[in-house]
Parts: sequence; C-alpha cells; structure tokens
Amino acid sequence: MLVWFRSYNLLVMSYEYSATSGRFEIPNPYRVENLAFILAGLVAGIAGIALLVAHRDAIGGASARGVKAVIVGLVLLFLALSVIARALVQLRYFFGRGRPHDLSNMDDSAGAQPAQRAQWLKENLRQNALAYREPQGAISGLVHQVFDTLIFAPRLIRAAAETQCFNLLLTVAILLGLLGSFLFYADPAVRAWIAVLLLAVLIPKLIRPLGRQENTYRRARAGIALIVVIIALPILGPPLIARIAPSLPNIAGFEFSRTLLVSLLILLVAQGLFFFSLMRQLRPRPNVNMACEQRAMSMNGNPSKLFEELERTLQSRWTETIPNRRYALVKLPENFNAQSGSFAGELLEETQPVPADAGALASIVDQLTAPATRGAVALTLLGFITFVAGVTASVRFALVPLSTQDSLATAFLAVVLFFTARYCVSSAKLLWGRVDFQSLLLWVEIEGSFEEAQINIGNQLTAAMSSTKKIINVESMTLRIWAAELDTVIFYKDGARDLIGMRGRPDVARQYADHLEKFAGNIAAVVAPGAHADADRLGRIAQVQRELGQVPGAHQHAATLIGSAPRAAATPAARRCSNPACGRPLAADALFCSSCGVRAGDL
Repeated sequence: MLVWFRSYNLLVMSYEYSATSGRFEIPNPYRVENLAFILAGLVAGIAGIALLVAHRDAIGGASARGVKAVIVGLVLLFLALSVIARALVQLRYFFGRGRPHDLSNMDDSAGAQPAQRAQWLKENLRQNALAYREPQGAISGLVHQVFDTLIFAPRLIRAAAETQCFNLLLTVAILLGLLGSFLFYADPAVRAWIAVLLLAVLIPKLIRPLGRQENTYRRARAGIALIVVIIALPILGPPLIARIAPSLPNIAGFEFSRTLLVSLLILLVAQGLFFFSLMRQLRPRPNVNMACEQRAMSMNGNPSKLFEELERTLQSRWTETIPNRRYALVKLPENFNAQSGSFAGELLEETQPVPADAGALASIVDQLTAPATRGAVALTLLGFITFVAGVTASVRFALVPLSTQDSLATAFLAVVLFFTARYCVSSAKLLWGRVDFQSLLLWVEIEGSFEEAQINIGNQLTAAMSSTKKIINVESMTLRIWAAELDTVIFYKDGARDLIGMRGRPDVARQYADHLEKFAGNIAAVVAPGAHADADRLGRIAQVQRELGQVPGAHQHAATLIGSAPRAAATPAARRCSNPACGRPLAADALFCSSCGVRAGDL
C-alpha cells in the first residue's frame, strides 16, 4: 500500500530539474509562515511536555485534576506536532516545469476545456482587451466601490476580498448584537444564551474564513436575504432568547460573552490587516494592448512548408529549451488533390511562463521588510500571538479545578482562540502564496487560395538538360501574426493561473512575419540535380559524349551547372560554322549556316 501511495504521488506531479538555468528555482514564499508555525509548535510542544512531566503519576492515581492535565498535555503535544508538520510540508518550494497550469477562463465553468480555452485566448487578442467580471450583488458592489482598482485584480483576490467584506459585516453585526445584550439585558444568563446564539453564527466562518475559494476561484454569494438575516439576528435574537432563557439552564458562569467579545475584537483586527495588505497588492490599471502583423504573400510551393518552418523556428526559440504550451493547431493540408481551392490554418502557442520577480524576496529578511508583505506579516504575527494565547488558556484550564464553571469557560476560550488563530493564518496564506509570471503568446493565421501550375525549364527538343515540375501557385495569401506578452499570477502552486495583463509585442510579430515571408520567397520552383553523385555521373556521361564528338566541352558545363566545379562567372564561346572553309559566326539558336548551308555544330 505504501509503494502504491508513493507511485500515485509521483504520477500526480513530479519535480523536473534542468541544470541549464535556475530561473525556475523560485524562493519559498512561505518562509515567514513556516517560521511562525515552527515557533507556535515549539510553544505548544513545550507546554504539553511540561504538563506531561509534571503530572506523569496522575494516571496511576485518583487525581481527576492530574488526569485532566495529562489529557490537555497530550492535546497540546498533538497540536504542536500538527503545526510543525504543516511547516515541514512546505519547507521547500519545489516548482517543476509542469507548473504553473495552462491558462483557462476562470469566469466560465467550461473554461478549462481545450476548445473553450483557445477560443477565449484568441478573443482576448482579437478584441485587444481583457474581459473582467462585473461586480454582482450588494457585497461585491460595496467592496469594489471602496477599492476602485479591485476589478483589475486577480479573480481569487477579488473573491477573497468580497468574502472578507462579508465576514467584516458579519463580525460588526455580531459585535453590535453582543453590545446590545450588555445594554438592554441585565440578566447574565440571558446575555450568556445570546452569546451562544451569536457564536453559533460565527464559528462556521472561523473554521472556513474564505469559504470554498481557498484553492480555487468562487464568487462570494451574499444576497439581500442574507444581509437581512445578519441585521435582524442581533435585533430579534436577544428578545427571543430573553423570553425562553428562564426555562434554560443557567450558563452565565461559562463566560461565553467574554469569549465572544475577545474573538470578535481579534477578528476585526485580522480583517483590517487583510484589507491593508490587499491595498498593498493592488496595482494600477493594466496597460492592455496587442500587436498584429498582417501581410499578403505569394509563393510557388505547398503552403504547408510554412508551418514546417514555423515549428522549427518556434522550437529554436523555446524558453530554456522547454516546449511551448500549445492551445490550438490546425495544419494546412499537405496534399492538394484539386486543381484549385482554398486553405486555412492556425497555430496558438504560449512560451513557458517565467517568474517575473524570482529574486525580489530572496531572503526571509526581504519578506519581513518588503512594503508589499507588511500586512501579511502583521496578519501572521497576529495569528501566532492568538495561538500562544490559546496555549496559555489551555494550560490554565489544565491547572484549575474541574468543578468550577470558570474552568470550562477557560477551555472554551482556548478552543475559540485556536480557531481565531487559524482564521488569521488562513487569510494570510492567500497573500503569501502569490507568484507572478510572464510569457509570450503567439497566434499565427494563414489562409488563402491556390491553383495548380506546371513549370517547364529548358528546350525540350534540343537542350541537353530540361526540367518539368507541377507546383502549387499561391497568390496574395493572408498571413496574420498576433504577439502579446502576458502577465499571469498564481496563489497556490497547483492552483489556477489567472491572466491579469497583456502587452503587445510588435517587434516579435514583425520578426516572425519577415522570417516566414523570406522563407516563402526562397522556395525553389525548379528541379535540378544538385547532389555530388549527380555531378560525377553527369560528368562521366559528358566525357563519353565528348569522346564520341557529340557534345564537345560538356563535362565542364555539366560540372558548373550542378555545383561540382567552382562557381565562376564564365563567358560562353561564340558559335561558328563547322565548315572549315566558311567559319562564319552563327546566332545562338541557328541550326544551319546562312552562308554555306552546312549544319551548325556545338563547340
């Protein structure tokens, strides 16, 4: 079973290493978080071991207090090892060639399908713009009103901001309801049950602060009905609880109101730090544009050769010899069976995404002091302090007698503090995991019409050598090349990659167009022997013909024509009458001498 599990992990994702470059060795973005985890685990571990050592004889005795301390020590030790293990899992940040994932339309449920993905990328290039989802709902509209450039942020950040805005409103509403219970209800029992009701509403958010979009993009859903519930709960809940509280057990000694108030205050600080860090990560409006080079080309040859040359050129320009990401490929037909017709083909590829600022935060000191990460550092520090407070409350619970309600109140406070610390760390993790990439997107379109033609070279009756070839004649074929440099971002190593910027590269589009146009113009339409073996054989044939007196001097001409001899510019000798008594000059195409009528002979 263990072997199968390890094999499965290798099949899911493997780390690929190449010694040619270190551009993909990304510094670990979770070093500050790992440091906080290790320190928090050490604090909890030391406290747990101290409780176990101090009450190691409680198991054999009859002391309930000692047994409780042992149980708390075991829980703290388990919690310490869990926190440290979480740091060890992300102690190294391995980022292989297979990462990040291909681009996909995150606003479309079918955006990851190959056809939809390619169509979405082509539309972005063709429209010369990026499509951003408009704010939907009251919560979304509110947060986008406060942060005017949030609409240009990555979609995961937008979803997290909307969710945190909802969490902030929920925290404020619960805090107002709790303060209202202190103002309008003097009975501690009523206030305790009101706090229990409000805690029941708050705990789900403590467990999952960002809902389901911690690893993937989902919209924050908060309609008018939910907002009404948030507002009405602290207003209508306390009177209802006050009516039924006399028939309920008295739980005033558990200090639920105090626990709820402490948690709400920490949450308010954490949510404020999240939005502070969000403002640090927001960027101005992106400069979105594209470049398109369009030309009309003519060639005498199969246009599929252009694709062959294009693929060779693309491979020679792979980033760090890593194959491009291919989103669409429609090759031109290799066989044209008709005498005339039309053709069309395209190629859409993206170069391997390269980290944009791989060395910006190369050390942990840079991560701690960089302006863009100060909010995340403060949020992580708040989570660490809250965790240590939870450990302190746990130790206090282990040392006080179990019979008092104050003991259970301390235990409940410790549990809530641990969940609140998890809320802070989970909110900061999204901000720590950001890695920006740059890549080049190239889209080549070729379309046109063809006609079948035939080329005859040389005099078919009298020439010593002639050539005939059927060719594909293409006139005014359309070549379009779109090129853009893409800015993309991820927040989780295996999470979706979001497109946030696009800049046209006219130099790249022009370079590819010039290269293909030159290649098409250099395609030969004439068939002629060019190998060295052809030169040798034609030379021997010419030698035999010269010895027979049929083709004087043909050896030198054959060797020169097919490239066996050095290509020197030689002036052909003038033709004269073969009659020694005449010897008059003859025209180049004369078959007989105009003076004596003797048949002309080749020199």
